[in-house]
Amino acid sequence: MGHHETSGNVTNYRNQMQEALDLYKAKGVEQIKTGYVAEGGNIKRIDENGIGRKEWHDGQFMV
Repeated sequence: MGHHETSGNVTNYRNQMQEALDLYKAKGVEQIKTGYVAEGGNIKRIDENGIGRKEWHDGQFMV
């Protein structure tokens, strides 16, 4: 099982996700646990317009 910890930087994680999934597939890893540790309201995301946003851990974007 792989473990990915984002430190709340979901945009950085999203930008690397496909490469990571391809690597895991090549290595035979079939499960991944993701973590999104960050203080509430301090999760970093870049929206579709390139604007930095802060999200809540349990907010709609993170769900």
